Formats: sequence, structure tokens, C-alpha cells
Amino acid sequence: MPLVVVCGQPSCGKTTVSQRLAAMFRERIAQATPEDPQLLRDLKDVVVVDEPSLHMRPNEAYADMPREKMLRGAIRAEADGKLNKRTVVIVDSVNGIKGFRYELWCVARAAATRHCCVHVDTPSASREAWNAARVPEGDRWLSHIFDDLSGRFERPDGRNRWDSPLITVYPEMGADATERALQDVVAALTEQGNKNSTRALAKDLRPTMATSNVPLSSTNLLHELDRASQEVVERVASCQGGAAAAGVGGVVVSFGEGLPDLALPRTVTMAELRRHKRFFLKAATQNTFSRLKEGGNSAKRVFLDYLARSIT
Repeated sequence: MPLVVVCGQPSCGKTTVSQRLAAMFRERIAQATPEDPQLLRDLKDVVVVDEPSLHMRPNEAYADMPREKMLRGAIRAEADGKLNKRTVVIVDSVNGIKGFRYELWCVARAAATRHCCVHVDTPSASREAWNAARVPEGDRWLSHIFDDLSGRFERPDGRNRWDSPLITVYPEMGADATERALQDVVAALTEQGNKNSTRALAKDLRPTMATSNVPLSSTNLLHELDRASQEVVERVASCQGGAAAAGVGGVVVSFGEGLPDLALPRTVTMAELRRHKRFFLKAATQNTFSRLKEGGNSAKRVFLDYLARSIT
């Protein structure tokens, strides 16, 4: 259930690195033996969370601050929903804001799993050349978005707990160097401590009172419902945005393991989603919701049931 946060400036090679890393994890999982650590033997799957998996195109997702904020919320919610003891989650995005990397680290800590930051570091001249060579042309970063994200990128620092362990990949150094760096990533997240090893190992994070999924009480019930329903609204909006760009009407929205999909027969506006959320929260103040036991998934499930009944 490790979480890998891949970060880097536009067109640095993040997606190539993420895809190769996912393949290496799958190979290592397939080769696991009874002598390997339990955390490795528990792993069964690898999931990459990126803009395409959220039905978003980068130039649209980073067109302005509101959309960028919505993208970060969707990435965080998707990573949170996919994390479980059987799955490696790789977040492949710019992830250039250190505060957002901290939020993802908190997701890993709440899940009591390991975490690693991978920085794909490529000189600006190479990134510009790679971007100009992208085919089809529609996949290229627009120049003003490319420059904006490059200028705002906050480089990870291994001294920060949310950037540690930090493994840097330099694509320009060649495939062999990249392969060695990614082998270090796999080892950091799947191996146990060995005093003879020089590799950095990720720590087994432990949830705190602030990140644990505690039973919902009268004091935190409404807050939990509000947070969970907002994540659902953001996820629905992001998926509908991608579907609209592709010329698709209805859409089925997935919310991760343990939660039902939401089939939308038509496009639901943000205003309507907010209205449903308000009605839902108002009802929450008048009912005890005995089905809510613990964690955000219970609250999300109830809100999803409500939306499924309300949207026709």
C-alpha cells in the first residue's frame, strides 16, 4: 500500500518515469517469494493517478487557479480512495506545491503506509525541446502554462518529512541511471531494514489523532459529512469536465475501493451539485444517520446513495 509522489516541472519525463516505475513494481510483486517481507507479499496491484485517469487534459486542468485547485482535490481524493494494503499508488503530476505534497504525505500517514517522493529533474532547455517535439501537437503544454508551472515549482527537499525519502531521477543521464534510481524507489517501499544496505528506506508511517479515522461523534459528524460530500462534488465535476471535453453526455463516476459508482444519465451542473449538497447537509442536522460508523467512506457512501436517488 505504498504511496509514491512523482513531481517535476512540465515535460520533464514524469509520465515515462511513472510508467516504468509501475512496471517495475508489477514485476517485483510477481516475483515475490515467501521469504520476502510481508508488506511486499501483501501487494497485488499498482495504480497510477494522473490527469488522464481523472479525465482531465493538463492544459485545461492548469488553465486557471480554480481549475488547478479542483485538480489537486481530485488527485488527493483519488489517491486516498485507492490506497489499501494490496495496492501501490503512484501519483504522476506536477505536484510542484510543497503544501500539496504535504497533504499527500498526510494521506499516506492516515493509511499507515510507506511514502516516497520521486523528483524527475530535467534542465529547462531539454524540457522545452521535448515539449516542442510532442506528437500530437494537442498534447504539448501551452507556452504560458509551461512557463507558469515551471516558475512556481517548489523543488522537494529531502530534509522535509513529506519529501523523504527523496529519490531524484535525471533522465538526461540515460536509461541505466534512471533504472538504478527507480530500483532504489522499489526497494525503499518494499524492503525491510538491513544494516548492510546503503539504500534509503521509507518509514512505516503511523496515523496520529489528527489523521486517524475515529468514530463520528456529535461534534465532528457535520464536519465529516461536509468534507466527504465536497470531495464527491469535486470528483463528479472533474469527471464531467473530462467527459464534456470528449463529447460524452452521461458518465459513470468511480470513487475508489469500497464505494459505489455513481451513474449520471446527464450532465449535472455545479450549481445543482451544490444544491444537492446543501439539502443533504440540512437533512444531516435533522437525522442521526445510524449508518455512519467511522471514516470518510461512510459519509461518502451515504451522500452517493442520496445523489443516486436524487439525480434523474
